[in-house]
Amino acid sequence: MQRALAVLYEASVYLYPTFRGPFTAEDAVIRDSTSAGKATIRTHVEEFLQKIGLVVGNVVGSDETSHWFRPDSTYAIVSRALDHPRSAAALATRVWLSIVAEGKDALTVNDIAEVLGPHRREEAEECFKALDENDNKDIRLKEMTLSVIDTGRSRQTVYKGINEINHTINTFDWITVAAVDFIMIFFILFNWVPQVQSLKEIVGFATLGLGFAIGRTVHEFLSGCIFIFFKHAYDIGDRVDIYNLASTSVEPVVVSHISILYTLFTCLSDGSVLQVSNDRLALKDIKNITRSGANKEKISVFVDFTTTFKDIQLLRNQLQDFVLSKEGSRDYFPKVDVRVLSIHDLTKLELKVIFTHKSNWSDEPLRAARSSKFMCALVAAIRRVPLIRPMGTIMPVGDETRPNLVIHLSDAEAAKKTAAAVQKKVEKRMDYVKPAAPPEPRHDTTLPEIRIEDEESLQNKAQEEKAKADAAKTAAAEQAATAAAAKAAEEAAYNALTVVPAGNASKGPAADDLGQGTGSEIEGLGFLQRVTTGLRRTPAGREQSPYYN
Repeated sequence: MQRALAVLYEASVYLYPTFRGPFTAEDAVIRDSTSAGKATIRTHVEEFLQKIGLVVGNVVGSDETSHWFRPDSTYAIVSRALDHPRSAAALATRVWLSIVAEGKDALTVNDIAEVLGPHRREEAEECFKALDENDNKDIRLKEMTLSVIDTGRSRQTVYKGINEINHTINTFDWITVAAVDFIMIFFILFNWVPQVQSLKEIVGFATLGLGFAIGRTVHEFLSGCIFIFFKHAYDIGDRVDIYNLASTSVEPVVVSHISILYTLFTCLSDGSVLQVSNDRLALKDIKNITRSGANKEKISVFVDFTTTFKDIQLLRNQLQDFVLSKEGSRDYFPKVDVRVLSIHDLTKLELKVIFTHKSNWSDEPLRAARSSKFMCALVAAIRRVPLIRPMGTIMPVGDETRPNLVIHLSDAEAAKKTAAAVQKKVEKRMDYVKPAAPPEPRHDTTLPEIRIEDEESLQNKAQEEKAKADAAKTAAAEQAATAAAAKAAEEAAYNALTVVPAGNASKGPAADDLGQGTGSEIEGLGFLQRVTTGLRRTPAGREQSPYYN
C-alpha cells in the first residue's frame, strides 16, 4: 500500500505541483502532519533540514525509500503522512482527485494506466490492486480515504506492538539475570563462607517458606512467558473475542497493552478497560477476528409453518439480487444462503440466512453498519414475498378486553367469502399472474321479451344498483390507494439504504490510547467535502500525458 501511494503521489505532484495548484490545503496538511496544517517555525526548520538532507542523500545514499538520507522523497513524505489520520486523509484526497478523470466519481485501473503511461501498465495494475482490497473494480473517494487512514493506523499499531514486545523481553531479561545472580551468590556463600554454613538449616527453612509464598507469582510469570512468547494469540490493536472457561459467553474486546503478567483490553460493549492475567488467558478460548479473513454473519428468521419451499426460494432470490446490486456488491460477497434450520412443534419454521462481509469484523462501526444495511434489505424482501409470522394465519380468540363480533352466515355465503379471501391472498403474492380476460359474449340480435313493470319500482331498483356500484368503486379505490401507499413506502425504505464504505481486511482499529480519530471524525474535514469527482482533464493525445515522454 505505501509503495503504491508513493508512486501515485509522485504522479499527482507531477500533474499538480505542490502549493501551486488546487491542492494547497492538502499540501499544507501533508507537509506538516502533526500541527493540523498550520505554518509553524518547526515547519520552516524542517524544510531547511530536508534540503540539507537531500544534498547529503544524493551523495551518500542511493535508496529511494531511505528516511534519513532522502527526507524529501515521495516515499518519506508518504511515510510521514500516514502517521496521522488527518494527513493520511489529505494524502488520499490529493491522489484520488488528481488521478480520477474529470466528472467521474470512481478511480479505476485505466485512470492510473492513463497517467503512468502504457509502458507502466503492469505497475498501474499492481498499484490499483494494492488500493482495491475488496476487489470492487473501482474505488470511491470515501473508500480510499478510509483505507489509507486505516493503513496508517495499522502501521502505528505495529510500531506500538513492537515496543510492547521489546519492553516485555527486557523485563524477562532483567528478571532472569536477577534470578541467576541470586542462585550463584547463594551457592558461593554456602561453599566458601563458614559462618553461613552454620545457618544452613535456617536458610533452608526460610527458602522453603519463601517458595510457598511466591509460588503463585512464579507460576504466573512462567505461564505469562509461555503465553506471550510462544502462543502469541494476539497483537496490539487486534479485535478478539474472549470466551469464559466453559465457552458459554463471549466478550468482544480490543487489545490495548501487553505485559508478562497481564493484558489490558478495551471492551467494545461499553468502552471499559478489562485486565486479565495471562495465566487465566492461557486457559480460555480466544478468537482473533483481525487475523481472520472475511467473516460470515448468520440471521435467524422464524416464519409460519405453512411457508412453502417456493416462498423460501423467492426470499433467497431477492437477497441474491440485493448483494449483486451496485451498492450491495461493495459490501458483501455475491453468495447468500437461506436454509431451513429447524421445525419447532409443527408451529413455525426457523430459517437461517447466511451472508459474507467483504472484510472481517475488526472495524466494529463498519461491521454494525453493514449488518444493519443487510437487515433492512431482509425486511424489505420478507414484505415483498410475503412471509407470514408464526401462527399468523390463525385468528386470535377475543377476551373481555377484545370482544369478537360473531356473524352467522349461510353455508353458501361462508364458502363464497372464504374463496374471496383466499383469492385476495393469492393476488398479493409477487409471483401472481393475472388470468386472461374471458372472451366478450356475442350480442343476441333477437328482441328480448318486454315486461311492463311499475315505474316507481323500476326507479327504486335503478337507484339500488347505482348505490351498490358506487360503494364498490369507493372500496376498490380505497384498497388501491392503500396498496400504492404501502408499496411506495416500502420502495422508499429499500432505496434509502445507506452506502457503507469498504473496510480493511487485514488490520482493525488501534486502541483509543493511540490518539487517533475514527472515520466519522475525518468526514468533517473541509477538503473532503468540497468535491466528490475527479479533477484531472483527460488528455486529447499521448503527447499531453506527462509520463508518455
